Amino acid sequence: MRSCWPILKRLINAFGDYTDGLDAATVARPITMPFSTVPLYRLANIALAELVLHHYDVRAPRDPDARLTAEALPLLVPLIISR
Repeated sequence: MRSCWPILKRLINAFGDYTDGLDAATVARPITMPFSTVPLYRLANIALAELVLHHYDVRAPRDPDARLTAEALPLLVPLIISR
């Protein structure tokens, strides 16, 4: 199976490069998504959380040792609590 990580890494880096050049008001501007309206800065968190959670739920049925990593918790907990 071919890894999609190089493409994801390129897209994540491009998003970071784009947002690095924006002022605080623009980064805080609400963006309407199909699932909710969120500030632009939350989109990166949501995308990374989706990757972490789906990596786990795809592995879990075949791998009883599949776990969410401790490194992912600081990203996931605020998203889950804010719902």
